[in-house]
Amino acid sequence: MGSVQQVNFKRLVDEEKSVKDGAISGWNPLYINYHSATLQAAAAHYGFVFDLSHPVKDYTQAQRDLLFYGVDSPLFKRHFPNSKPPATVRQGRFEGIATILLRRYAEHIHEHIHEVDYRDKLEEFLVTQTCPDCAGTRLRPESRDITVNGQTIIAVSRLPLSDLGVWLEGLPDVLSADEMIIAEPILNELSERILRLVEVGAGYLTPERSSPSLSAGEAQRLRLASLLGSGLSGVLYIFDEPTIGLHHRDTRRLINVLRRLRDLGNTVLVIEHDLEMITAADYVVDFGPGAGKHGGQVVAAGTPAEIAGQPGSLTGDYLARRASILSRSGRRAPDGKAIIIHGADNTTCRTSPYACRWACWWL
Repeated sequence: MGSVQQVNFKRLVDEEKSVKDGAISGWNPLYINYHSATLQAAAAHYGFVFDLSHPVKDYTQAQRDLLFYGVDSPLFKRHFPNSKPPATVRQGRFEGIATILLRRYAEHIHEHIHEVDYRDKLEEFLVTQTCPDCAGTRLRPESRDITVNGQTIIAVSRLPLSDLGVWLEGLPDVLSADEMIIAEPILNELSERILRLVEVGAGYLTPERSSPSLSAGEAQRLRLASLLGSGLSGVLYIFDEPTIGLHHRDTRRLINVLRRLRDLGNTVLVIEHDLEMITAADYVVDFGPGAGKHGGQVVAAGTPAEIAGQPGSLTGDYLARRASILSRSGRRAPDGKAIIIHGADNTTCRTSPYACRWACWWL
């Protein structure tokens, strides 16, 4: 998954204390006595002393690796490469406090709801970190090393979909005839899917983006792109404000996509406030006369032109340009002061990439 759970030793171990004095969080006197005997037996097995009264911060690296990772871990075995681990717990087969914690968390991560409290308790001592083996790419070394036209799959997955489409278009010029036998059906399928995503205004997304990081509008447009490829007809589709987060220049593209969906023999119902989207509709139902508790009535119904001619419809007033949103007047003159934001980009922003760009521009 590109990330791993690691033990937060600062929370798990108080290195100012000794094991005997409660350095290990969660070890009551019974646990201390039980594990202390195993630790001392392990140290004796390997020929060194494990003093339970010394603060953990004073332990040697071998003592720390024994306490943290156990006798079976590579980190401890490196100190005694030619020694076999103890066969039993009584003889010193200590598992390691970090190893125990991670094992128990893995065993309970998919348990039923009654185990949630226990999992939450374990998670207090864990931190999520980027996987050290794959550097967050979620791929094996073999997959990371393969290149196509000089690009790895990692580099390609970080391209915006619009740029990825351009890169794919150039591949036939650099692939041999034998390579194209394999690549052509893949390229055709990829190009078609990317084109649909660009059409719905999602061309700025990258393939590496995870689903939970998508905004509601982005997720809705991705579903819309998949619907275009399904070829279904006779279906009622309902979209709730699909223009949310969409740049104004992409609204026309989205309208064309919705019309294509309609032309396949479907009914498309859109709940929308965007004037350009309303103007493009075949039929409009205007609810009001106000918002929230002031609404709930059908104020007007008909084509956009008919709505524009009906009195009492606020939507009609805007369609007929009898009403408009006034731009803010009285902007103050620049005074030379500025806000500078460093490191703001769509890879670190907690909101959607589009929202991030807009936020940065407006600031």
